[in-house]
Amino acid sequence: MLDSLLAERREQLGRALDLYLAGDFPKELLTERQARLEKTISGLERERADLTRRLDADEMTSIQIMTLQELVARVGTGIQVAEAGFAAKRGVVEALDVWATLSVEDG
Repeated sequence: MLDSLLAERREQLGRALDLYLAGDFPKELLTERQARLEKTISGLERERADLTRRLDADEMTSIQIMTLQELVARVGTGIQVAEAGFAAKRGVVEALDVWATLSVEDG
């Protein structure tokens, strides 16, 4: 999403420059618009860099992946066991901490 916004703002900046060069845009308006777009672009670039840094830091290690795979296998086994009866199903739901809300609308 940020890449798309950056591309859009850069395109707007280019179009404003094209209008100025064609003589359809006063220099004062270009300068003001250019400053706003460059400030927006700079902010978006900082946000993108921050998100990229956070995503890189949150990258899963091989140990985390193995732990997650073990959890999935245990849950899968629990679901198979749960097919045996309601009490086992309830145990799986409670272990997964699954919640649901029932809402009745229009009767």
